[in-house]
Amino acid sequence: MESIKENLQKIGFNENEARVYMALLEKPDSTGYEASRISGVPRAKVYEVLASMERKGLIMVSTEEERQIYRAIPPEVLLGNQQKEMEKIITSLQMDLKKLEKKEEKEALVSIQGREKILEMARNMVERSEVRIFACGFPEELQNLAEELKLAEKRGSRPFIMSFGEFEWPKLKIFNHPLSPLLLLRVISGGRWLTLVTDNQEALIAQLKTPEKSRALWTKNPAVIQTGGGWITNDLSFHFLLERLNAILERDPLDIKTELSSLRQETINFWGSMWTLEENEWSRNFAMDQEFNPRGFLEKIEKFGREKSFPSSGVVQINLKGEYGGSWQLNFSPGGLTIREGQDTEPDLILEMETEDFQALLEGNLPYNALLPRGKVRLEGDLNLARILPEIFG
Repeated sequence: MESIKENLQKIGFNENEARVYMALLEKPDSTGYEASRISGVPRAKVYEVLASMERKGLIMVSTEEERQIYRAIPPEVLLGNQQKEMEKIITSLQMDLKKLEKKEEKEALVSIQGREKILEMARNMVERSEVRIFACGFPEELQNLAEELKLAEKRGSRPFIMSFGEFEWPKLKIFNHPLSPLLLLRVISGGRWLTLVTDNQEALIAQLKTPEKSRALWTKNPAVIQTGGGWITNDLSFHFLLERLNAILERDPLDIKTELSSLRQETINFWGSMWTLEENEWSRNFAMDQEFNPRGFLEKIEKFGREKSFPSSGVVQINLKGEYGGSWQLNFSPGGLTIREGQDTEPDLILEMETEDFQALLEGNLPYNALLPRGKVRLEGDLNLARILPEIFG
């Protein structure tokens, strides 16, 4: 009995409350006098204890034949409530203590959730920069940094920017990375990306899908900074080389032009080979947890997308082959999203693939770079529109 009382005190009871609670479990529907006698709490004190326990929700009180009758709440209810409360307290403490905990700043990896918070951090990084900025991302996000980048350049901080898609801004040197079906499959599968390194002191690595499902890591960890900065600078160097080659091709004689043109294509093919899985490398089998019904899936997507606003307008045709296959048109605009079965209008973009591959791609279980080289997917039309698909599919 003593151990029960001690454990009750550990979860928030004081000694008298623990004794009265145990007494009311032994004899339910007790009066105050009976609770005092069984618990050993003085009668002059017991009513104060009972009133406190009623306020805390530890007992129930009723009136019978002009007498106050007391009953303890069942132990399973008590412990269930206590467990929920403790979980809240622990969760709150974990967050609060992490804020107080002193860590080596350069080793910290800070997780950021939500597109707006990520972009706010990116803008703050650019505003703090004094020497150099490396940025790599898509126009949807780079446009949000344009003013800060322009001001940074005026301060003397040099921006080097890689954009996956056409993005122009006066007085900023921007390298536009060509958009291929392979890259856009990667966007559909995992969302757009944004990598930002400033002054070789801070790095932000973000994956952006819907506003709620966007996530990022910010750090001053030197290893991450060098990895992110190295990737961007290597890519920028590659595109700088291509620009220089194009300039040479415009000036040189035909024989040299032919040779350099071949070199350019070989370089592009080599880059592509690093992303393409060979037949013997693509050996995973993707078992689906449940049958995938694209019609039901797209109906849910339309329901949530009706009130959504998209940055541009377009019509995407989804053609799925195999069991549960079919054709649907996704019509999105700043006014929202509508989805219709079949093909009513001429689409701006066509996406065609097997139903099971479509499911695996959306769930992130299928390597996007395994699809195109194996002829398992067809993307045709305005490839820029594929950048919007992660926001549609969520």
